[in-house]
Amino acid sequence: MSNSDLPTIYGFNKSSDGGPDSFGISIFLSGCNMRCPYCMNSRLVSRTDLKAVSFEDVSQYILENKVKWVTISGGEPTMSRNLPILIKRIKKLGSKVNLCTNGLNPEAIEQVLDDLSYVTLDIKTNNHEIYEKWTNELSIKEKALTNVIFTKCKLITSKMKRDDFDYEIRTTIVPKFVNEQTISEISGIIAKGEKWVLQKFRRTPDVSDEAGEEDVSDENILKIADVVRKNGKEVEVRYI
Repeated sequence: MSNSDLPTIYGFNKSSDGGPDSFGISIFLSGCNMRCPYCMNSRLVSRTDLKAVSFEDVSQYILENKVKWVTISGGEPTMSRNLPILIKRIKKLGSKVNLCTNGLNPEAIEQVLDDLSYVTLDIKTNNHEIYEKWTNELSIKEKALTNVIFTKCKLITSKMKRDDFDYEIRTTIVPKFVNEQTISEISGIIAKGEKWVLQKFRRTPDVSDEAGEEDVSDENILKIADVVRKNGKEVEVRYI
């Protein structure tokens, strides 16, 4: 099978700052079915000013460095044609695969779930109206949050069936949009024992002005995490 059958890779980080292994690598695919106002990878979403990375370069690095984990991120990877082929090709190189997803496309995730060793699921809010507002795909606008919950249920089932699979839920805290109240609301759909990562918003050149000027302080995010733990939920804090 030729590399022309693979989704185009538009980013390649030789380290991973989240997920199961910080010594793994990350690759990025373009396109997304959401338009979050605080997106850190908006160029991947809009597909502008992007330079492709060859799969040969990625695979050579994996083999030469015996990379154990590859994270596929975006954008939203499930929007990419032939994602299942990409995952299988990476596995043939000897690496395990972590998929970062917003969960809006549970059918696409189900297609690849058996080949994944880890999934990072973004849950942005527990508000149907906000999900509907931020979802850019008309056919799923009204059921966006429902799809996310459906995806989470699939991950729970997979973890129950497989000893070689795990997942985490990730939420980015952005004062203007995702704050202590939002986290409290999301907490209601986080099951006991689920790994939940509260991620500090990182301002990059690609972030829209719509994200607002205020950033969450380390002190505040740790305070929010303590409240979540007191409510019996397992939570980690990232990027402080």
